[in-house]
Amino acid sequence: MLGAAGVLSVPTSARGMAEEPVVTNIGHFQIPFDVETEPGQAVQGYAVLFGSQDAGSRWDRLQSVPAAQSVFMFAAPRDGRYSFLIRMTDLQGNVQAPAANSPPELDVIVDTIAPDLKLELFESGASQPVVNWTCTDTSAVPESLVIEFAEGGNGRWKPLQMRPSANGQTLIPVTAGSVVAVRASISDLAGNRAEATSQIVSPGGAIAANNGATAAPQQYRPAALGPSPFSPPASSQPRKANPPVKPTTSLGATASLPTPGSAVPAAGAPFTAPPLTMPATVPMNPAQPPIAGFTNANGYPAQKEAQAVVDPAKPQIVNVHIFDVDYQVEDVGPSGVGAVELFVTENGGQEWFRYGNDADLKSPFHVDVRGEGTFGFAVRVRNGLGFVDAPPQPGQVPEIAVTVDGSAPVIEFSQPTLRADGFGTMDLAWQVSDAHPHATPVRLEYSTTPAGPWTPVFDWQINHNGYQWAIRPGIPSSLYFRLLARDEAGNIGTAQTPQPVIVDLIKPIGRLLRVQAVSHSAAVK
Repeated sequence: MLGAAGVLSVPTSARGMAEEPVVTNIGHFQIPFDVETEPGQAVQGYAVLFGSQDAGSRWDRLQSVPAAQSVFMFAAPRDGRYSFLIRMTDLQGNVQAPAANSPPELDVIVDTIAPDLKLELFESGASQPVVNWTCTDTSAVPESLVIEFAEGGNGRWKPLQMRPSANGQTLIPVTAGSVVAVRASISDLAGNRAEATSQIVSPGGAIAANNGATAAPQQYRPAALGPSPFSPPASSQPRKANPPVKPTTSLGATASLPTPGSAVPAAGAPFTAPPLTMPATVPMNPAQPPIAGFTNANGYPAQKEAQAVVDPAKPQIVNVHIFDVDYQVEDVGPSGVGAVELFVTENGGQEWFRYGNDADLKSPFHVDVRGEGTFGFAVRVRNGLGFVDAPPQPGQVPEIAVTVDGSAPVIEFSQPTLRADGFGTMDLAWQVSDAHPHATPVRLEYSTTPAGPWTPVFDWQINHNGYQWAIRPGIPSSLYFRLLARDEAGNIGTAQTPQPVIVDLIKPIGRLLRVQAVSHSAAVK
């Protein structure tokens, strides 16, 4: 999570127990203080900041500054709860350290990890799908939960009416047989925001031809790449001897809707962070490892969103060309962060181009690669004084790689045939081709009408290019079959039989009845 300078107000006159902790997702902030003096008297001496990570059981001296400076800078080494109090030196420069278990004057909880929001879609017995959401983060704010759904290809997101809760389930009011996309978001007390998406076909209909994207289909369908949208980076950046601390970074990514049109700040522009706010309640949240990876669009039936491990040697696969790239900034110095710059390569690092700056200096970075292909990314962070590492050079391996695949699998589905051996076996054969096939790519269904409703012959399984189905008693005499094929990106292709397959296992029986004499004249004729 991006470290930045925030502002916390803590007067030196405070000597009681801190009221409510400040909860923030900013790990590098300022602590201003005031020194009470007689009117007309100059501020003298030094202010000393003491800190504790065990609620005041032990106090450590962190730093001292001239009292006239009226501000401390603090960088949290990790997420957690930090307690502070301030002491002033006497005329001789001595300071009395706080005793063990002295009450803090300020408590700050640093939480840079987004809630773990999970979103699932299921078929229900009714004609409407069911959405289930879960969030186990105890600091999540239920009132911040927003769930929206889009039906079919119109791309209009509508809010889902439900009681705000970190965990719940409700029906989605959509037309039977339509493609349904759902997206949800929730925030915690620190302001971290989690997003999740999922997609399903509501019971009673066929899948649309292009239903892999979690965003509005007409807005985010993959398109052929035109001229490169990237600008080549400068071949080198000036480096100064013994520079201040340069922030270090790491990349991850999540596929979600971007916010286009944001302004790009000039390189080295000063950064001003908003003031922190005091929440009403502060549930503690155990530390969790940060999640970095793409969240692909989900298949049919609905699946839990997958968190991919970032591996530069293996591109992450998504089916949308507009997505978010998460990044984390570490080791931020006193000057803060001046700019976050993203670089992209389209050939595995042989050539690098400058994509642009993150306007709000906060993860994630909104990216539009404008088409299909494999793209690599690297990030550079400039501190408040303008110092930054050199841009990625030719041959440098990307920090993450992303393959955009918006094409559904291609299916060749042969007309099923019923064996004439009388044992009631249906032979089905097909061929599926795709650049990034799923491990269990195919699902077979049947119906008595070409429009459904569809009943599974088998659920998602390994593709054997065919299936022998034993006809069970009670199967209707006229059947349509539909094959669904999915890939790793979440694209789904579908093919079905245009003509019904007649199921008729009845063997006609013939019997000889009698011999009837034929007259000579009739025989001559």
